[in-house]
Amino acid sequence: MAKRKKRNISNGSLVFITILGIIAVAIITLTLYIIYTISTSESKFFSISLIALFAGVAYEGYSLKPDREAFIIDFAGAYALSLITFIKGKHERIYDFEQHLTWWPYVFLGFFLLLSTITNKKKTIIPLTKAHHYYFR
Repeated sequence: MAKRKKRNISNGSLVFITILGIIAVAIITLTLYIIYTISTSESKFFSISLIALFAGVAYEGYSLKPDREAFIIDFAGAYALSLITFIKGKHERIYDFEQHLTWWPYVFLGFFLLLSTITNKKKTIIPLTKAHHYYFR
């Protein structure tokens, strides 16, 4: 029988895993706070049209790349990047979390479309030679 080699985790990868864990805990905590704020607030943050927009973008994103793992990676990346919305602005005197929460779905959709376009470049962007052929017939 062949002996299995023990894998030693280096200090660099241990630090990376620790930082990744801290970021994951921060994202989960912020997500729970967002859910709490939405459920206790009197104002409406999600309308029917916004839900339809989410469904349409999710359908198109999934139709571009039917691989579930790639779709989930795009979704998770867009979600993590969209949390930038909650950073206080430079000229914002009083921080209003609910105001940032109203912008958040649109920022998420923008990042999701951007990531989907980048990861599916061949399917979403017409090559220049084809575009030239379409316009100058």
